Amino acid sequence: MDSPLLIAAGASFIAGLLGYIIAKLWIKPIVGYNITKRKLGHELARYLERMNAATGPDAPGNPNSDHALLRTARQHAADLVSLFNAELPYWYRLLLESRKESPIEASGLLTNLSKIRNREQVKNRIERARKIMGLKSADQVRIGYRTTGRCQGLCLAGHSLTDEIHARFRITSGRRSSRNRLNQLTTLPLSMEKKIPETNQSTHLDRGNDCLHTFLMADDTIRGAVLDGSRMINQMRWNHELGILETLVLGHAYLGACLMGASLKGKDRLGLQVDCSGPVKGLVVEANAAGEVRGFLKNVPIPVEKPLADFNLSPFFGAGFISVTRILADAKRPFTGRVMMAHGSLAKDLAHYYLTSEQIPTSFSLSVKFDSQGNVAAAGGMFLQAMPDAEAAVVRRIEAQVVSLPSIAALLDEGTAPEELVRSYLGDYAPRFIDRRNVGFICHCNRDQIRNVLTLLPIDELKDIQEKGPFPVEIRCHHCNTRYSFDREHINLILAARFSEN
Repeated sequence: MDSPLLIAAGASFIAGLLGYIIAKLWIKPIVGYNITKRKLGHELARYLERMNAATGPDAPGNPNSDHALLRTARQHAADLVSLFNAELPYWYRLLLESRKESPIEASGLLTNLSKIRNREQVKNRIERARKIMGLKSADQVRIGYRTTGRCQGLCLAGHSLTDEIHARFRITSGRRSSRNRLNQLTTLPLSMEKKIPETNQSTHLDRGNDCLHTFLMADDTIRGAVLDGSRMINQMRWNHELGILETLVLGHAYLGACLMGASLKGKDRLGLQVDCSGPVKGLVVEANAAGEVRGFLKNVPIPVEKPLADFNLSPFFGAGFISVTRILADAKRPFTGRVMMAHGSLAKDLAHYYLTSEQIPTSFSLSVKFDSQGNVAAAGGMFLQAMPDAEAAVVRRIEAQVVSLPSIAALLDEGTAPEELVRSYLGDYAPRFIDRRNVGFICHCNRDQIRNVLTLLPIDELKDIQEKGPFPVEIRCHHCNTRYSFDREHINLILAARFSEN
């Protein structure tokens, strides 16, 4: 074959490959984003048009109305958030941010819209969402397409007890999540337990180390775990300097991650992450097979506009996504499942995650009890999961019993042991305990690691710190809030080491 022909063939192959990469990684997600955005605009315009034309008790803006259009619009908003976070190229996200376009904020405005009784408030929120997304105003949109029916997801029944939220079993299988992503979880470095000081909180920690107990019941067709995490939640609260609301939100995440980690073995690890549009903004919690848990809230303190009437956390989460990452020692890559938050409650949304992403009926009970001074008196949780051969009738009976359970934290505060709790309320199903492990708030950060982070800073920044300070330079670990201070002498040594390397 002639040399010019080979060159032409090679050039054609390279051009085709580049075209495929650009189409796959740039054009396809950008076009998909804009198509979904236009669909959202059309659905919102149709909803506003119907609202303006209709009157009576079943009109849009009334809580008794049929909100199929609004549900479809919320689904489009959720799809936009998923595309924005996971598929759009970085440069295009920066372009959207420069235009002040925020799918997450727009999705938050559309959450719980059907519960608002005032039609003007509904219109204002829709118009704000349209403006944030750069959509045309209602009178500029021509309605010219027809939407098809779609499954809106599974509704998990729930039960709330002041500080305890139960997510109940559902027998119906869900669809597999279409947006599972593979992410690398932050690794856990060497050991350092965060100690709680001798304060009035220590009076609530006399029951010994926290323990996670795993068990099987109903002829080994239901697996479960029960947890006393009182010491862990107190340590978490003290280290992160949290108030009552922040302790409740992050405490539920710690308890949930602990319970989910009951099946981990060896060097397996698990990560729980929430990204949301509400005041919480999000959280990150990590747990491993050794029972070590750490994590943080993204927004502390959580802003509160008025005194709390109850422990309903849904308004503080808003719209968002919950992600669970498992890093198994024998797996080549980590696995991440991601679903949209359906309830604004970690217990219910973790059950929703298992049912939607893994098709496993699951129940979570997460409970934190505060005393009259606002201290954490007790904290605990329970996790139940149906095995493939579990009978539907048995699952339904257990579902009813889970709903009627008293507050787990209240029982622990009264001195009830976790094993006794399971035997007392689920004894009809012959629970058989198979494992027990200590759990605790443990972060593996240390001074050497933080110093290494400083060492990796650009030399210009290090020189600026050396000249301007202020000293001591203080760096905090995100996961445990431990402070590490470095004076001028330390910075001089770091700079000297950098110059010697160069």
